[in-house]
Amino acid sequence: MDMRFLGIEISQKTDILAFAAFLLSLSSIAYQIFVFFAGPKVTLAKPRQLVVRMHPAPDTKERYLTLISTLAYVNSGRIGKNAVVMQEDVSFSLEEKTYNYTWHQFGSLKFVPDSRKIEFDKSRTAGPFVVPAGGAEAHETLFAARKTEEFVDQKAITRAFESALMGKKLIWKLRFNAETLNGDDHTKECEVTITSRLAQQLISEELGFTALNCK
Repeated sequence: MDMRFLGIEISQKTDILAFAAFLLSLSSIAYQIFVFFAGPKVTLAKPRQLVVRMHPAPDTKERYLTLISTLAYVNSGRIGKNAVVMQEDVSFSLEEKTYNYTWHQFGSLKFVPDSRKIEFDKSRTAGPFVVPAGGAEAHETLFAARKTEEFVDQKAITRAFESALMGKKLIWKLRFNAETLNGDDHTKECEVTITSRLAQQLISEELGFTALNCK
């Protein structure tokens, strides 16, 4: 009795092992074609730390919120499938209002012995960068508001976190997002527990930076 598979007629005398090998070769070819046309495979690692910086505005006594975090990427795509990250941003809520901060500068945090303060050493203005195939990329990004209505001043920070001073623990949720050239979004969430000690640091006029652990 004969049977047909994918238009191929197979008789009982057909070598089954040879036919199985034929199917495996078809599967292998299909997989190789898929891999060849597949794009980059980018993974955004979850940030481990968030640094809050109240940045002094030029020619005024006001200070406005900026956020600094290390963003790390891995591209597990095949050779030649480089990825391009077009934008990074972080969204969060304070006093039931949602804010969206975008990348502003790349750089690194450093301690300045003379002033005994931590400063953000800018290396360049934030912009698109490549994550090479089979490689990784990591850098510290300073995020800031781009719209006037999204500026967060010291008074807003005080109102948002003052309840933690009384011993109430607050959970501050943030979402980091990176958009690649092919239009894919890569998102990681960060939850920060605001204790009374951290609230005091955030509200203090003296401290310019507060380091918070992401969970």
